Amino acid sequence: MYNSTNTHRKAPQSLDDFFYDPKICFVGATTLPDYYVKFTDNRDVGVKVGDLAARVLRRPEVTEFSLPDIAKEVGVSYQGEAATADVVVASEMVFSDEEIKDVLTDGYAYYQIGYNLLTSL
Repeated sequence: MYNSTNTHRKAPQSLDDFFYDPKICFVGATTLPDYYVKFTDNRDVGVKVGDLAARVLRRPEVTEFSLPDIAKEVGVSYQGEAATADVVVASEMVFSDEEIKDVLTDGYAYYQIGYNLLTSL
């Protein structure tokens, strides 16, 4: 289905509701991946983990910290190395077990950091 006002396909309402729910704060990835952009004009959905930590901890230098360092500052156990691979459409690349583990570890760390920071307010 195409929206007559622009060239983007209309995303399912449930997906839009999820991404733009004001009660949800995405921490870590702050823009939607390229494959979702075809559905919407607005890519911004979250807050960078360093920006959130810097504001809550009132320490501006934290914005430049690595994910493992931010986790340490917030008291979260980080069990891996920061993943550096860009997110791509799954059909374009086969991920190794190690890459999958790194991405999942980072995702869980973002959740724990965000949860700890937001519940401390």
